[in-house]
Amino acid sequence: MKALIIAAHGSRKKDADLQILELTARIRARLQECFDRIEPAFLQFSKPALEHMLEELVLAGADRVVVFPFFISSGSHISSDIPKLINGARQKFPSTEFVLTRHLGIIEGLEELICREITAGL
Repeated sequence: MKALIIAAHGSRKKDADLQILELTARIRARLQECFDRIEPAFLQFSKPALEHMLEELVLAGADRVVVFPFFISSGSHISSDIPKLINGARQKFPSTEFVLTRHLGIIEGLEELICREITAGL
């Protein structure tokens, strides 16, 4: 089974987390042929926690788990926390492949989306 996790920061505000859940649902609808499961996970304040989602997917039968960090900049969550959690999962589940993609902020074309949104209101 192939799984995808959309990993976000998490918030004390339920509305902020709801946006991540809705985004994950839209991604699920578009990538349902590529992944058996597509789930959200959070680093702080919210559930499910990334560490728990990694384990849940493996225990559900995932042999490949892709993690997409929904973060704009490469702060400590990108440079340290997420890699540490994934390395821990690799040690705990050595027969599962864990893939960490680039974070949102460095994906080519992001500036085009931002400029399009900004100029749409002009």
